[in-house]
Amino acid sequence: MKAQISNTLPCYFWSRQAGTILFLRDGRLLVRGLVKRGPAFEAGVRLGDAVIEVAGAPVGVLADFLRRVWALGRAGVSVPLTVSRGGASVALTVVSGDRDDYLRKPPLQ
Repeated sequence: MKAQISNTLPCYFWSRQAGTILFLRDGRLLVRGLVKRGPAFEAGVRLGDAVIEVAGAPVGVLADFLRRVWALGRAGVSVPLTVSRGGASVALTVVSGDRDDYLRKPPLQ
């Protein structure tokens, strides 16, 4: 018998290039968190958006999302996203970034 992975179990993932927390539920990648002033926040991504495509290619699991973003290049590259928001498709462009540019750094001793 083949082992199966359930798409109904929640799975969180932090995208360091876009500044988002993605949540896999029922086969959809949902935005569950955003870094204020992070790349996705600045591009207009909203909480509850479902990521449908990255650079025109469909994504349904976290690995698809990561492969598509990483294939576009290093920090600073434009990442075309299509999200579903309130039943409508919305095209956005996120300029990927280096997390050290927008995340709070721990204090040094």
